[in-house]
Amino acid sequence: MQGLIIKDLLVLKSKMKIIPFILLFILAILAIYYLGSTGVLALNVFFPVYFCALTIPVFQEDEKAGWHNYVLASPLSKKQIVISRYIVSFSIITFSLISLLLLNIFYYYLFSDLSFSVHILTLFAALCLAFIYLSLLIPSIYYSGTNGSSIVMLIFILLFSAGAFLINSGMLTVDTLVSIHPLFLAGSLLLLALITILISLLISMKVFLTSQSI
Repeated sequence: MQGLIIKDLLVLKSKMKIIPFILLFILAILAIYYLGSTGVLALNVFFPVYFCALTIPVFQEDEKAGWHNYVLASPLSKKQIVISRYIVSFSIITFSLISLLLLNIFYYYLFSDLSFSVHILTLFAALCLAFIYLSLLIPSIYYSGTNGSSIVMLIFILLFSAGAFLINSGMLTVDTLVSIHPLFLAGSLLLLALITILISLLISMKVFLTSQSI
């Protein structure tokens, strides 16, 4: 399994370009400069979801090279093959969250007008949302190929649009969200993320096993 993880990381490295990261850095600077603490919180949500997309080129390269035809000849089980992809994908998100944690700590002690708990809770919520997004993304790609990523993105856009509609219509107010106890909110998000990851892993294994047995 270690070899598969290293292979995915090398493929990811070969596909990473410096210009998008420069643009992201400039975007981050502008967001923090013009929006202040709100900009930092927005980056906490945007960056993890963006980094989820980095897993797509790995799937694309596997499809082009017919990688699954070769890896099935290895002594690894099909379940290990799927699990290795999950490890790589979630490691990318974890790395981005560690970087954001350092940014939040630095900004909090020097500039922030918000409490540290707000920064941490937003970061934790972003982590859970990114894990849920990945949990939907991976099985959809196993099932529909890289076109599955478009379906998942559309679902998330619809969900965010629905949330914005509820807030704008007054059916769901910001005060209601703020009144929720932070520990209850964090626990609910964590439980939802864990359940989604587990279901996602089981679906991916079933889809991969079925596709390779045909």
